[in-house]
Amino acid sequence: MRIELPTLAYLTDIIHAEIRSTSPMDDDIDIRLVAGWVGSSHEGEWTVNVGSSDYDQWHGHCGASGYNPQSQRPSKSLAREIARELLDQVRDSFAQSEGN
Repeated sequence: MRIELPTLAYLTDIIHAEIRSTSPMDDDIDIRLVAGWVGSSHEGEWTVNVGSSDYDQWHGHCGASGYNPQSQRPSKSLAREIARELLDQVRDSFAQSEGN
């Protein structure tokens, strides 16, 4: 089995757009990459969720990070760092589920 994920470059662009759209006065912002469970109705799908996880529409393999507009600049390099972290976490989650 394999999991479908966005490329690092594509995910970086999505996250960069999200963090650039925040106000410098905002508090910490949660950013999640969720990939559908294998065998679920969302298999092969992924989504980027920003904000409270209470509003996530579906769940699966998840990578989570955060952004603080008050202390971090919304740069492309920061977006790439967050994207890489999210992708690594989702891959680790998938690998762990395949090992069980």
